Amino acid sequence: MRVLALLLMVVATVLGAVGQLYFKKGAMGAADLVSLIFNFNTLLGLALYGVATVIYLYALRIEELSRLSPIIALSYLWTVILAVVVLGERVPLLRWVGVLLILVGVALVVS
Repeated sequence: MRVLALLLMVVATVLGAVGQLYFKKGAMGAADLVSLIFNFNTLLGLALYGVATVIYLYALRIEELSRLSPIIALSYLWTVILAVVVLGERVPLLRWVGVLLILVGVALVVS
């Protein structure tokens, strides 16, 4: 796999996970559907997802879809880490085992 494509995918997955974090923050502060959709955190999450998508599209220009698409699963790792560090969520051991299995799967696809 081309190193540039791999690095782009890692950046895209991190941005996507940060976008999810802002979705959660937006959802927590929303009183109704309108405030859920149009609050700063939700819009920032959408913007981050948009940037992540553009980066992913660029990576697709230089590497095969079948090799890049499974790397998107790394966003689960970043999301769990952000949930623990930023939101103070508790993650049970079984969920960490699931994240580890995802990492193993990504490693097999990348190799």
